[in-house]
Amino acid sequence: MSDFELFSGGDVAESYDPQAFERFKDKIKKNAQFIAALKKQEKKQKDKEDRLIKLISGWIQKNQNRAIMLLVARLIEINVPASFILALILLGNDELQKEAGIVLVSAEEARDIQEGGGGVGAERGALAVLSSDSSVPLRVRAEIEAWSKNMYDAALEFPYRILETTVDAAGAIKPQVTDLAVHVMEDFLKLHSSPMEHDGVVEFCMFLVQGILKKVKSEIEQKQLDTTDEDQDRGDLKK
Repeated sequence: MSDFELFSGGDVAESYDPQAFERFKDKIKKNAQFIAALKKQEKKQKDKEDRLIKLISGWIQKNQNRAIMLLVARLIEINVPASFILALILLGNDELQKEAGIVLVSAEEARDIQEGGGGVGAERGALAVLSSDSSVPLRVRAEIEAWSKNMYDAALEFPYRILETTVDAAGAIKPQVTDLAVHVMEDFLKLHSSPMEHDGVVEFCMFLVQGILKKVKSEIEQKQLDTTDEDQDRGDLKK
């Protein structure tokens, strides 16, 4: 099972517990030294963040989908990392992918998929939610899978801010995040004449975002554990 499959299937989404996330955030906040280290790491991305905000702002001005435009603007307003917002809106947007220097599925991968070869889909496994729907072409599934993995990679660049800005005070995922993913995915499916029931797209996007945040949470927990172990080792050496 690939890393992607860990946050694409139903089991992961069903195990998402808003209260557990809130308890986790409270626990992290008590470790000021660890938070400072995370924030310092994230500040190193400031130049990239500023560049992506400009890129996204320019894209908003040209976009014709008012619902997507308003959701993107709202995510910028609540300080969701620009790299994660960009990752959310890349699917089906070749022009934006080109401007950002990110290609979800390369021409070579697309050719392999069309010819029945490996490509992204075979390397990472079919999407759990889409695999039973034979009406969705493999190329479309592969691009959605690459989009999903790109979102996870973007979230890992700003793990602390992701959890602070995409999860509300009750530990629930803010609806703007999943709503944007739903709008983008539905537009992409329509573009490729591969419509899905709205409820199916909502279910997939909810599973996806829940899984990403759960995996980011696990990464932070591991980093905190590693930091604690390193501090303990230094303390032992001083004795």
